[in-house]
Amino acid sequence: MSKRHYLIDAGHGGIVKGEYTTAPKKMFKFDDGFTVYEGVFNRDVATHLVELLKKDCIDHTLVVTENEDIPLKERVERINNIVKDQPNKYVLISIHGNAGGGRGDEIWTSVGETESDRLVEKFSIGYRNVMDGYNRPFRTDTSDGDIDKESNFYILRKTLCPAFLTENGFFDNRQDAEFMVSKEGAMAFAMAHYKGIKKIEDYTSAF
Repeated sequence: MSKRHYLIDAGHGGIVKGEYTTAPKKMFKFDDGFTVYEGVFNRDVATHLVELLKKDCIDHTLVVTENEDIPLKERVERINNIVKDQPNKYVLISIHGNAGGGRGDEIWTSVGETESDRLVEKFSIGYRNVMDGYNRPFRTDTSDGDIDKESNFYILRKTLCPAFLTENGFFDNRQDAEFMVSKEGAMAFAMAHYKGIKKIEDYTSAF
């Protein structure tokens, strides 16, 4: 049994009957037709991560098992129903890909100093130990004294437990996109999350 229970959330939808359920959002088609579907990438990383957690007997729950694009409000309700009796035992990790013309990886928490910030400080060590091996840029905001970026994302603001959101590559950047959709890339991001979780486990007192 692990010290905390990890809720793994893969953002956005997958493929149902050959169609991307979040289209036309959260996808990018390059001029040569190469197309990346963020929700499919998120699910690939989450699936590999769950396999790693199972092998290591780390307590976890996959928040969304469907390929449909489950509304954000419903995902938050699922999370809060799980954690309501002992919220600090749980940690939510919401897995995403980024867009907007940049490159690299980010970790986001809600605005203000919370337990999530302290967990990300530990998580980021394991995460970066893996991704630095792939020469991945790690995008930070240290203006408030820590490395995570902050935003009032609904899933971070409305969940009852400590929570953070990872942005793993930019799917509209060709270099990032090709890595993201490769088997090596998906496995690398999953391993980065797993190693980050192990760092949280090292930090956390048993509940």
